[in-house]
Amino acid sequence: MNPEVMNYMVGTESAQDVNYTFVEAIAKALDETIQKIEDWKVKAEEEGFDFAESSMQAVQGVALAVSYGIVDFSLISFPDACETGVIENTPEQKDEEGNVIAPGEPYFKEHDEPQPGNRLLFNLRRIKELLEEQQDVHEERGMEWASPHGCPEDGQNSFDQRTRIIQMLDKTIGKIESNRGQFA
Repeated sequence: MNPEVMNYMVGTESAQDVNYTFVEAIAKALDETIQKIEDWKVKAEEEGFDFAESSMQAVQGVALAVSYGIVDFSLISFPDACETGVIENTPEQKDEEGNVIAPGEPYFKEHDEPQPGNRLLFNLRRIKELLEEQQDVHEERGMEWASPHGCPEDGQNSFDQRTRIIQMLDKTIGKIESNRGQFA
């Protein structure tokens, strides 16, 4: 029996397909959300309003959903979070008359640097960067900046919470980058 058929019947390959389908859906939703934030940043630059302040809730909301949501992003494998390579074929072999005597064999050609692929890892890094930008602005403007009442203690709490979320995102990104195995 064909091993691929056997794997499908047993469920391993089917489970991998379903898992990847879920990862793709999550990656797409995250990408759409980050793209909206990026569009807002362009608009802020064009119209001259404060992106850091006007996007604070959206960026932190996405970061909280990633850090505390129902999906444990740290369990996503590196190959599922970005494009690590492509399938290529070895050259086919031809006889003296130009007839193909051996077709090319497929093989995995790894990229020197992973590509964004479904942009999941790329967007997690982008969320972290946006939070770090907010932290820089917060430090420059003072602790009362993030407080709706101008209270330094409220602002400090926001700053500390953002710091924790950045650390959590950093750990999640690190776990994905080190999770080189495949879903089993």
